[in-house]
Amino acid sequence: FRVPTAAARTALDAGGGAVGDARIAGAARGVLGVAPVTRGELSLYLAGPLVINEQQWRRTLLFYLLLLIAPILVAGGLCAVLLMQMENIRQARAALSDSEKRFRLAIEGARCGVWDWDVANDTVFMTDSLARMLGRRAAATLSGDEFLALVRHEDQDKLKLAIRGAPGSGEVDVEFRANGLPVWLHARGRPWTGADGRPSGRVVGVAIDVTEQKGAQARVAAAETRLRAALESMSESFALWDARRRLVLSNGKYREYFHLDAKLVKPGAAYEMLDLAAQGAIKTMHEGLEEGASELELVDGRWIHLSERRTADGGLVSIGSDITPLKRQETQLVENEKRLRLMVSDLRKSQERIADLARKYEQEKIRAEDANRSKSEFLANMSHELRTPLNAINGFSEIMQQEMFGPLGDDRYVEYVGDILASGQHLLALINDILDMSKIEAGKLKLSPEPLAPDELLEQCARLMRGKAKEAGLELTLAAQDLPQIEADPRALKQVLLNLLSNALKFTPEGGQVELSAVKAADGVDFRVRDSGIGIAKEDLPRLGRPFEQIESQHSKSHQGSGLGLALSKSLIEMHGGTLSIESVEGEGTTVTFHMPSKPPPAPIVPTEISAIASAEISAATAPSAEADDRDPAYNVKAPETTDVDG
Repeated sequence: FRVPTAAARTALDAGGGAVGDARIAGAARGVLGVAPVTRGELSLYLAGPLVINEQQWRRTLLFYLLLLIAPILVAGGLCAVLLMQMENIRQARAALSDSEKRFRLAIEGARCGVWDWDVANDTVFMTDSLARMLGRRAAATLSGDEFLALVRHEDQDKLKLAIRGAPGSGEVDVEFRANGLPVWLHARGRPWTGADGRPSGRVVGVAIDVTEQKGAQARVAAAETRLRAALESMSESFALWDARRRLVLSNGKYREYFHLDAKLVKPGAAYEMLDLAAQGAIKTMHEGLEEGASELELVDGRWIHLSERRTADGGLVSIGSDITPLKRQETQLVENEKRLRLMVSDLRKSQERIADLARKYEQEKIRAEDANRSKSEFLANMSHELRTPLNAINGFSEIMQQEMFGPLGDDRYVEYVGDILASGQHLLALINDILDMSKIEAGKLKLSPEPLAPDELLEQCARLMRGKAKEAGLELTLAAQDLPQIEADPRALKQVLLNLLSNALKFTPEGGQVELSAVKAADGVDFRVRDSGIGIAKEDLPRLGRPFEQIESQHSKSHQGSGLGLALSKSLIEMHGGTLSIESVEGEGTTVTFHMPSKPPPAPIVPTEISAIASAEISAATAPSAEADDRDPAYNVKAPETTDVDG
């Protein structure tokens, strides 16, 4: 055989190997294995023919090609799968983002937010919506104390206890209020567990804005409270039953009427049970005129009209009204009817007698009117006859008191003459008032109106009464200016003012004040006399203003009068078309106000019955006589009279 030497040597140097392109016995080329022999120079060569199997070679080639292409295909498949997974991840992220947006919109629309409280680290994460509800701008992670600072102080301990107790109870369910904001939040959550199922030390939940719900609950509670208060204030008994005949609502009258124990009358009590318990309070039962109504006579004597009506939901409402007065009236009506039937016959018998009495009454009335008219005419006609002797008594008494023709002698004579003069003046004033009232009643007192300045008349009256006020230790003030001119009888108006001033001075204690004032009115002048006197009780006011009417009081015992001063003044004011009113507070004083129109009515007005409205502490006014215009001013003023304002 023939072997390439260089190739064999290389193989031997390498410790053995294969040599290709060898020919053995002229055969085809083959592969020769060469290996060195130990301890010698002889080498052993084993050779075999080089036989190539084309089919096997192709399979081998195909195998190696597959080994080359398979990783490429696998890599391509992996790339395709990776791309698909990346697309799925992108879509998932997009869906997650969209879901997160919808979740945020849903949470914000529902006025709620998510919170995550890490108890171990004492940190709290809250979403944007929750942060805004608590007064912050955006989501944030806060410490526990910072988060609690956003909660009202009264609710902080309650929230902390709920979070701490979450691991044991398994949930958080608590309501709290935002600090400084009118917001109520309802927090609900549960402990968060890790992937291994162990507690993570976190509590996660939501907080819902329940402010409107709280407001609605408060309104419902208030409405229920008002409803219960209204039911309790009813004079009727009220009970409401549901469709199963269970008690829903009742009031105190229901328990009172039927003597029911408060322990039995509770929501949910059965209708049959309460009806059986109420039978003990019912004496008799009668059918009512209406459907579902009945009349019950109770053992305590009262009568109850009980009406039961069905409600729209199948329930029952029961209302009981106390008709005891009606029942009593029915009984009385029956008895009255019997009496009336008896009275009818008696009335028929007495009709003739009544007609006869009416005729007699008419005759007596005519005679009484004639007598009253005769009395008034007699007094009016006897004016001068009654005054003449009194003028002599007063005049000569005053001369003797002043000792114009020499001393009287004994001092007691002077005292007696003073008493005679005071008594005569008092009697003259009394006669003047009686005559004036008689003239007014008889319609013979005529006014002589003329234009006058009210401020000048007020000044004259104040000047006349200042001396008397000074003697009594009182302050008399005048307040009147820019008064319009009016038409009135100056003598009558002056008499009214002096009468009222005299009353004010008479019943005002020493150191008090009396004010005479006048103001312009829409159609005339309003005159006012105000004092700080003793006043008069409210119940005595209706008696004032009537002729000869006097108020008895401790203070009135020191003042005597006819009780005509205020009545006469009121009559004179009414003849001018004016009005008089009196206000008085006992212990504080009295104010008398009268209005005088700018012009009196065309025809003289005969005053109506003297009004019962008068001042408390104005006594008999000093007033000039209707017949004594030409007398001395001292005789033109009435002496002090009674406590009751002369009327």
